[in-house]
Amino acid sequence: MLLCSDMVLCFSSALCNENDFPISDKSIDMNGFLVLINTDGLGQIARAEEGRTFKFNDEYPAQSSVDHLANGTKLIIGAKAADGWRFVKWTLNGEDFSSESLLHYTIKENADFRAVFEYVE
Repeated sequence: MLLCSDMVLCFSSALCNENDFPISDKSIDMNGFLVLINTDGLGQIARAEEGRTFKFNDEYPAQSSVDHLANGTKLIIGAKAADGWRFVKWTLNGEDFSSESLLHYTIKENADFRAVFEYVE
C-alpha cells in the first residue's frame, strides 16, 4: 500500500494513477499516523476509538485493520483466539509488546500491531 502524490492510498507499488486500486479517494491528514492491526495464527481482532462501542464480530471476524488516525487518538484493541487456538501476545513494530489480549493505546507514531496466536493440541 502506498500514499500516492494525490493523497490516495493505493495497493500498487507503481506510480499511482487511474489504474491503481485506491482504498479511499478522500484526502488524508498528513499529520496523523498509519495504524496496522494484523493476526499471526487463527483468531480475530477488534478495535474502537475510546468512547465508541468495542466488540468482536463472531459472524464476520476481522483479521486485519488499516487506519489513518490523528496523533493522540486513544484506541482499544482486542484479540480473541479461534477454537483450538490461544492468544499468546501482541507485538508492536516487530517487538514483543503485551501478553494481555485487550490493549488501551494512545497513537503517537505509526504503529504495526500483530496479535499472535498458537495452535493448542
